[in-house]
Amino acid sequence: MVENLIKDAIKKGELVPETPAHSLAHMIVLTLFGTTFYYCVRDGRLDLEAWGRDLAARLGDTIFQPYLTHQR
Repeated sequence: MVENLIKDAIKKGELVPETPAHSLAHMIVLTLFGTTFYYCVRDGRLDLEAWGRDLAARLGDTIFQPYLTHQR
């Protein structure tokens, strides 16, 4: 599902065609698995909405940056 979202972004021209969709999707899924583990270990004491917003910003500034078709 995550890989398909990335591929859709490539088709829409939001990411360059050379974007490694499978590799990026794999990293995102592993990050989500880690977050789920962390959430459970902390007995649900994690603001998932804030964490999600922070993750999206960090992904945009780091691993997705070379593949963006426009600069922010």
